[in-house]
Amino acid sequence: MNRRPVASEPVMVKTHFIGASAVVALCGLANSAGLEHIPLENGLTLVSALHFPDGDRENVVTVQGSAANGVTYTWHGSELGGDGARSEAMFTRYVSAADLAGAARLNTVFRSNDQADYPGYTAFSLSTGVYESLLATGKAAYTVTALGTGLPGLQTTAKYKGTLSLVAAQSEPFPLIVNGAATTVPSLHVRGEFTFREQALEQDFWILAESAHPLILKTATGRDVLQLLRVEMPPDSVVPASVVLVERMLDQECRAELPGIYFAFGTATLDGTSQSTLTSVAAMLARHPQWTLAIEGHTDNIGTPEANQRLSQQRAQAVQMSLSADHGIDAARLQSVGFGATRPRATNDTMAGRARNRRVELVRPCATQSTGGNSR
Repeated sequence: MNRRPVASEPVMVKTHFIGASAVVALCGLANSAGLEHIPLENGLTLVSALHFPDGDRENVVTVQGSAANGVTYTWHGSELGGDGARSEAMFTRYVSAADLAGAARLNTVFRSNDQADYPGYTAFSLSTGVYESLLATGKAAYTVTALGTGLPGLQTTAKYKGTLSLVAAQSEPFPLIVNGAATTVPSLHVRGEFTFREQALEQDFWILAESAHPLILKTATGRDVLQLLRVEMPPDSVVPASVVLVERMLDQECRAELPGIYFAFGTATLDGTSQSTLTSVAAMLARHPQWTLAIEGHTDNIGTPEANQRLSQQRAQAVQMSLSADHGIDAARLQSVGFGATRPRATNDTMAGRARNRRVELVRPCATQSTGGNSR
């Protein structure tokens, strides 16, 4: 289901996942016990990825509208093709409150010029009714959409009908990065067995163990795995909680990871969704005119050391240039440096670990500054 679309067809398929975290204090941290709820509110940002041999393709979902009658999600993805051309896609999906409460169908197919509303379907979660049926009986009738093959070169949407079954009654911790901090959320493992005509489809889901919004954290379809990696919480005020934490850590520890910075796959091209974070960082620097910052770029270990070093340096420079050119920060207050994959914060053997290692950090020169390596 989560196959990469063919280049000739303007179709992109993603399941996006809202992890969840308990009420996050202004600092955005609460880690040893894990987190339990992420509010489905305006400004919530969800970053998931589909793994390929040459790297994890990240994509960004933002909640643009949340009201009593339903919620609107905007999904944005971009990358550079082999010819150097940038490919971008933007999709909007509306899910009504009635469907969030009771729909027994999931539509994860997104097409160019697609309609925004599919009544009777959810897009990023199970419904509360399906989740409660799984808890009560261990099973629930369910339908999922997936890409099928029609005429040569043409991909069509197929509806696979079947059953969801609870694999384990006990929840298990699921790794997630919330506002730049590593934590876990409780998840339930669910298996789906579906058919379309004579074709069988088996999928495994990891679902947030919370009935109000049983959000999909991960799907595995054969070798294809799509996983939620990062969550940026909706701001409680003009200044996002994540930037409040960055400011506090720079003041106290002189180093902070900068959440909310996204790049097109394998490039140093800033995604447009990064600009709100950069605006907040510029405002922070205006509040501290004496501060100077080094911007550090870090990557995972997929690719050669030389390519990762170059990419990390270019990404740090992209942040530096945007703060200066787009947000009016004096260039003399900023410098940039890339470390490639030499300073991992987690294992590179998992998607969650690689996401932790792909990061931008800000460093303020002061006596308590740390190296940002594995000791942190």
